[in-house]
Amino acid sequence: TSFPVPSSGIALDVEFGVAASANASSNPGAAVDVVISANEINDKHGAGLLVKRILHGRKNIFCIRSRNDWGDHDFGDWNVCIAQGDRQRPEYFGRVLAALENCRVRQALCVPFLADEVKTAIAVKEIYGARLCAYLMDDQNVAVNIIPDDLMREFLGKCSLRLATHPELRAAYEQKYGMKFYILPAVVPDDLVARETVECPPSSGERGVLIGSFWDQAWFDRTCAALAGCEGTVDWYGSNW
Repeated sequence: TSFPVPSSGIALDVEFGVAASANASSNPGAAVDVVISANEINDKHGAGLLVKRILHGRKNIFCIRSRNDWGDHDFGDWNVCIAQGDRQRPEYFGRVLAALENCRVRQALCVPFLADEVKTAIAVKEIYGARLCAYLMDDQNVAVNIIPDDLMREFLGKCSLRLATHPELRAAYEQKYGMKFYILPAVVPDDLVARETVECPPSSGERGVLIGSFWDQAWFDRTCAALAGCEGTVDWYGSNW
């Protein structure tokens, strides 16, 4: 469905193609919960998996993402891609209004990796008066400057709830912005949790496990160099690239 640009007096350069699932409500004024992410929500990356696990079974979810990187989006009742880029407040407010149109937004969850998500979240909060939750799964502001300080401060200040996946992430943002954060760690499906002690199989040598993702080739190279003198085997459970 293509929603027309609202008569706000702002010239927008795109009509948004909002994709609806087969079970989506046909009510144009439906009450929705908005999920704001950088990419498509699916099982191909960690943030998508975690959002799906936490919100499993929820109805009337409207997903807004900033980029298309994974090829498919398989979560929620409606989804749309809105790249805010370097647009200023009147423009990115207008783009959010054009996409959500007459929906009644109850609350919004934002997982910010880019400034685009933060802009979209601020617009949703201000236009619809929705309760806003920030869920930090990665640092894009303290150690790096992907999201500018002024934009992050405004966003966090508008949130009713601020979450982080790790204590170190929480501590860094609480120290920088003086706002309270809570921990919501990554969760796994219940059927993967062992209820009984499992005996380890016999091993012919030293064996280690590496859990996590490498986001830079240099990190991988340094890890390999550090382990080069070991005679054991390392099983790596990380990204699916």
